[in-house]
Amino acid sequence: MLCTEVDGTQDSIAGISLLTGVFGSCSIENCGVAKLGVDEAIERAMHWEPWAKERGLEPDKSKY
Repeated sequence: MLCTEVDGTQDSIAGISLLTGVFGSCSIENCGVAKLGVDEAIERAMHWEPWAKERGLEPDKSKY
């Protein structure tokens, strides 16, 4: 997700999914937010299926 908004006082982060292009938001504390560099985020999005499978995650992009 490309972050577009962070509100620490409301425990909220929002952005646009690099996998699906959908806007979404989540809890900073409960969603497992990890700060990535631009290159790493693009690489992960471009090669999502093998990256997800290696980590035991659902490889279907629409789930995220």
